[in-house]
Amino acid sequence: MTSAGYTTGLADGSNADEPGLVVQVQQGDTDAYAVLVQRHLPRALRVAWRVLRHREDAEDAVQDAFLRALERIDQCDPERPFGPWFFRIVATTAINKQRSSKRRETDELPETAVSDVIGPADAATLSVLRGEVDAALATLPAMQRQLIEMVTFEEFTPTEAAQVLEIPAGTARWHLHEARKALRTQLQSWLGDGGEDE
Repeated sequence: MTSAGYTTGLADGSNADEPGLVVQVQQGDTDAYAVLVQRHLPRALRVAWRVLRHREDAEDAVQDAFLRALERIDQCDPERPFGPWFFRIVATTAINKQRSSKRRETDELPETAVSDVIGPADAATLSVLRGEVDAALATLPAMQRQLIEMVTFEEFTPTEAAQVLEIPAGTARWHLHEARKALRTQLQSWLGDGGEDE
């Protein structure tokens, strides 16, 4: 499980047959679309949650994004990966929802039973560190925060994140560099002497 309780990965771990699925959907096959939905739902929920920070709003945004994607499926090039095309729709839908509602809730990431794996003292330290990281992330400009979260927590490549956010890959790398530098400075007490060597 990851942020907001959403799991990682595609349903079957493979996207090798996606070009065929996209073509089938373009020909009206709703079962093929159901397969694409199942594969991309967990990651779509995480992308929307990272923007909205509210589970129900993220679920609404993803549902809207799946409907928009289906309406625009003829614009999807089956020769290119479905994921980046779709996640761009998810991110845009979530950003638009955030702008229209002006709702900036900051739900905490769900606490897991880390004390079951590590001792209570270490769990308390981890909780403090999580708070420090969340606070540091909150100080970043929106673009830098989104990129850091997508690349670090959602395991997007910088190029994939750039595609989703519709910015040049070089710009994404620059924002990531600046964000990491700012985070290293803010979290210096946790990083110790090794924080500047990255």
